[in-house]
Amino acid sequence: MSNDRLSGFGSEPRPTNLEITAALAFALGMWFALAVAGLGISSVLFNRDVIADPRAGVGLGPAMVFACLVAFALTATGASIRRRRLDRTDAGYAGPALVTTAVAYVAFCFVAFAGWLIFVPGNPSDAVDFALSCAIDWPALVLVLVSFIDAVAYFAYLSWRTRNVA
Repeated sequence: MSNDRLSGFGSEPRPTNLEITAALAFALGMWFALAVAGLGISSVLFNRDVIADPRAGVGLGPAMVFACLVAFALTATGASIRRRRLDRTDAGYAGPALVTTAVAYVAFCFVAFAGWLIFVPGNPSDAVDFALSCAIDWPALVLVLVSFIDAVAYFAYLSWRTRNVA
């Protein structure tokens, strides 16, 4: 390690916490907008409700999407903090984007299972059936695509911003 690195000269610039927070806020807004648009357009194209089972009620679908958004936000925040702490904000971004997408998908499926189990009376095995059907249905695919595209854009922006900080 050279003295330039220790004294701050020649070290790679990093985005500040405020820049990371602003980028994350924009990414979450973009995620929400893309999710609403994607689910709405897909619902019209497929001529089907997002949650087709009427026993689920009106609250379970939005709860599943909200859980997906919260999981996306927490995972992206954790990855950003870790990358900044390790001074690796200019590193590759496909890995963190895949992890963020996977966590968001798992949260979507878990809330489908837990919400059905808690709020819909009947056989508990129906919760497993509902969660599995939600996991392989088109709304999950839309949310996975939205999460991946948004995560790639977010982490790519952080990498670009790191290289272009004045």
